[in-house]
Amino acid sequence: MHRRAPIGLPLLLLAACAAEPRLPTHAQAGRAVLFDGKTLAGWNGDPAHWSVQDGAITGTAEQLKGSFLLSEQEFDDFRLTMYSRMKQSNNHSGLCMWGPRPPTCTWFPFLCILVIPPTGGMLDYNQGKGGIKGQKVASPAIPKNRWHRVEIVARRSTGEIRAAFDGIEVVRYKDPDPSRLVRGPIGLQLHGGRQAQAVQYKDIVIEPNPKDDRLLTALPARSGVAFQDQWEPHPPAGPQAHSDVRR
Repeated sequence: MHRRAPIGLPLLLLAACAAEPRLPTHAQAGRAVLFDGKTLAGWNGDPAHWSVQDGAITGTAEQLKGSFLLSEQEFDDFRLTMYSRMKQSNNHSGLCMWGPRPPTCTWFPFLCILVIPPTGGMLDYNQGKGGIKGQKVASPAIPKNRWHRVEIVARRSTGEIRAAFDGIEVVRYKDPDPSRLVRGPIGLQLHGGRQAQAVQYKDIVIEPNPKDDRLLTALPARSGVAFQDQWEPHPPAGPQAHSDVRR
């Protein structure tokens, strides 16, 4: 017996693309949890590529030009912490900011400024731009395929971005023309590629309009003191969950 696909499925997907923004369900001390660990509530993305697996936002593809999962909320200045990894392939993850929201049900391209954990690479996706150089202040050997801690502090008014990965400050960037940057969603990247790949993100916490630009997870240069635990609600489990890289 053959089963026909539900007739209403395309309409349901279209309705999901046009859903009204929803506020995070958890908020405390000026911070908000952007991912509830179970669903993609608060995010919009191509359902052919984005899902939740093993408590993490997961983007998968075999051949793809690229795809972004976009937050329903939009931000100017923020401090964001999360974990990310490449579960499959040697491609890379990425977090994008300060771009106009694409048309409904369009998830690539997204005109934005991209930060690539854990290498510290950056890309300007705006027209006529490209790779960003000179932003790295460290080049740690952090494995892409193991969970790594990410903290990004971003100021749209000045175009400044600082980022730390696994407790090491890697990125200091100042955009040459911050007046062109616009308030927009946070974009999680599934990078283009010809091979099968899987990227994962979890424990995404954001603080809009932080009071200062300190990297709270960055370790002192000559200290093994752990970073502030309030930014790690659900640390990955297992002996290989954390990188032991130190400055």
